[in-house]
This record gives sequence, structure tokens and C-alpha cells, in this order.
Amino acid sequence: MKFDVLRTGYGLRLAQADTEIEAALARPEEADLLQLPTPAAVLISVQTTYLDTEAVVELTRSVFRGDRYRLRYPHVATEFTP
Repeated sequence: MKFDVLRTGYGLRLAQADTEIEAALARPEEADLLQLPTPAAVLISVQTTYLDTEAVVELTRSVFRGDRYRLRYPHVATEFTP
């Protein structure tokens, strides 16, 4: 996993990731790439990952077809070590 490489290979300490998901209409280029008629509903996910210094290490924007998307959030208990 890429975060393991950041942690073990570079000594970076990841602190958290924030994800926002919103419904929107596809932009023309998004509709074309996703083979959607316009107007078309999509889900947009923006994730920002932070180091323990609060520096942003990753920013991801993903666009999903609204008619072929299933949302699942597994919740795994982990031990917190400051």
C-alpha cells in the first residue's frame, strides 16, 4: 500500500484523511469519459490526506457514475498511539 511506503520508506507519519462526497451534474468532459448522456448525475469524492505536521500529502478527486455506484464503509478498530 502506498501509505506503507510513505511511512516505512520515507519516515512520514500519516495523521488523517478527510473525504467529502457530493452529488453533482457531470461536466461535459466527465460525461464523455464515463459514457453518460448529458445531463447526468455523478458522485464526486474529494479526499485529502494529512501528515502529523498537518501538511497535505495527497489530494484525490474521483468522479463516479451515479447509476453504478455502491457506497460501503468498513469500520475497523485500531489502537491510537499519539
